[in-house]
Order: sequence, then C-alpha cells, then structure tokens
Amino acid sequence: MPRSSCLEQGDDSAPVSPASLAYRWNILLLLASSQAIAYIDRVNLAVVGPHLITVYHYTPVQVGAIAFLTLSVASVSFSTAAVNSMPIDVAPPHIVSSLVSLQNFGGNVGGSFAPLVTGLLISSSGDFTVPLLVAAGVALVFGCGSYGLIVGNLDRELS
Repeated sequence: MPRSSCLEQGDDSAPVSPASLAYRWNILLLLASSQAIAYIDRVNLAVVGPHLITVYHYTPVQVGAIAFLTLSVASVSFSTAAVNSMPIDVAPPHIVSSLVSLQNFGGNVGGSFAPLVTGLLISSSGDFTVPLLVAAGVALVFGCGSYGLIVGNLDRELS
C-alpha cells in the first residue's frame, strides 16, 4: 500500500501524533527564525558599515571583524539546543530537572562574572589579548573537563 501522507513514518506506516507534528513545526520555526535573525544582522551591518567607516573612522577590516563577531554570536544558537538537551539525554529521569537547573545556573554565573573579569583584565593589561587568552583557557579547561566527565562515563556505560 503506497504512503499517502507525510504524516506517516517508519516501515510500519504508523501515523505521527499531532503533538509530535506540532513539535516538529516548532523546531522548524525556531530554525527559520534564527536564520532570519542572522540575515537581519547581515543587512544591518551592510547599512551601518559605511556609517562606521565615515563617522567613527573604522577601517574596512574592523567593520569586517564586527560583522564576523556578530555572525558568530548569532550562530551560537545552533549549538545551544544540543548543549541544553544533553542532561535530558544522559541523566536518569528522576534528576533531569535538577541537572538542567544546575546547568542554567552555571551559565548565568559565567555570564554574570565574564564582563567584570574582562573589564578588570583589560584595565590591568591595556588591551584585549589577556582577556581573550583567559577566555580561551577557561573554555579549554571546561571543555576538556566536561568531555572527560560526561563522554568518558558514557563510553564506559554503553560498552
């Protein structure tokens, strides 16, 4: 029997539930809106770029750096969903909410102290080199640490 609808999935032709279909449309809407935001950022930079060059005497290289930094910050939203869903996939069901809360708390603490630490480092060194190196070091330590703690345990548990 041929499939007559995109609402069917799998080899058994079981229909997709309305909640699952709504969830898929929400994901599609979020992806489309993040692309729209990235497009608006590019358009705004194209409009503001000549103004930055003439009024504030920025060089085209500086305007390009601003554009790439803006696009990189806008594209962080693509990884946010995967990072935020990790506790849901990894943790036992009875502690998922606690782990998600701890993850959000840690992100908010880092977001709260980052401007303060960056400002202190810039005022002591006079340029952005030291804050960027500190940020890279912190990302490396936490990235390697979380990889070792989470993925290492998953490999042992799944083996």
